[in-house]
Amino acid sequence: MISIVLIVFSFIIDFFCSRFLTLSYYHVSFFYPCFFLLASIFSWFYIKNKKKYFTFILISYLIGCLLFQTDFLLRLISFSVVYFFLSYFWDKYHLSLVSFSIFLFLSLFFYYFTYFLFLFFLAYPGVTFPLFLVQLLHIIPFNLLVGIVLYLLLGIKYRYR
Repeated sequence: MISIVLIVFSFIIDFFCSRFLTLSYYHVSFFYPCFFLLASIFSWFYIKNKKKYFTFILISYLIGCLLFQTDFLLRLISFSVVYFFLSYFWDKYHLSLVSFSIFLFLSLFFYYFTYFLFLFFLAYPGVTFPLFLVQLLHIIPFNLLVGIVLYLLLGIKYRYR
């Protein structure tokens, strides 16, 4: 139930941020809050059956891409990399605030790096490595801060560990 509330809440916030946040260049937004990605990552901790989790996220991404008119396949491939990272991370490490921060940082990095690689190899106009680095320097600290606040508010540390 919390996963559905997080996803719906992220749809609403991402909708308003994508409409009113005008700091963008070549469809690369700076200081863009990735609440949908964060809600997808936080849903991992609330859905026990991981096959149902991937189906839930797949349907959520499809609905989100239809609502926001974005590219479904590219976002799904980028999230699949994060999904495999989640499955590896979940079994190996204790979920303290420091390890969760590193985990969240790497999840955001993997998501945006695979997204960048696909756009770069498809020769999307304006996609350059310096632009990717600038985007990371803006997006990751903001979303890391939001993720840590959600970690503390939702009590992820005490959820399963």
